[in-house]
Amino acid sequence: MEPSLLITGFEPFDGRSFNSSWEAVCRLKLKNALLERLPVVWDEPTRRIKELFEEFKPHTILSLGEGHEGWFDIETIARNRRASRTDERGSLPRVGFNCASGAPSLKITTEVEKLHKHLLSKGYPVRISSDAGNFICEETLYCIESLLRENRETLKRVLFIHLPPFETELEINEKSTSVDKKFLESFASGLLRYLDSEILIPNRSQENF
Repeated sequence: MEPSLLITGFEPFDGRSFNSSWEAVCRLKLKNALLERLPVVWDEPTRRIKELFEEFKPHTILSLGEGHEGWFDIETIARNRRASRTDERGSLPRVGFNCASGAPSLKITTEVEKLHKHLLSKGYPVRISSDAGNFICEETLYCIESLLRENRETLKRVLFIHLPPFETELEINEKSTSVDKKFLESFASGLLRYLDSEILIPNRSQENF
């Protein structure tokens, strides 16, 4: 069976030993999912995701990144610009945009409000965010939303969620909780159960943001 989901996380960056996004992804045990660890290197996530999409044609792409301490962010806007920031190879971006022919920004067309409410109901501190950071995560977000718009017959939904950094603390139901491997595995497994039970339909009215 070819994978119907592509789930991505990132390698550690900025001198860290772990990246919470990959720690959440790598322990998933799914027969119908392809798990990919992306490098924190300009252009590589776009190249690799497009390569995997062309080969396997998944109907869902779920990308996770490492974001702010204390909360989760569901990202909703992908901007077509790059920060002047070095990647893990020490290189600055070759160009200042994610796609030369792309729109200045893309509003994510997969509906996220129900997911947001679901995660809040479970006690997770989660926000709907409009700032993906202008770094490799934003490149990835721009890539997957562009793929959705170009391949509607195949690709049905894309999501990008920033997780709190590995081994930081956050409040879950008024209780301090460590963002460790067990917690991240539980979060990712619960997220996929929800996605499996809910159809998140693209919102056509947001396409021309």
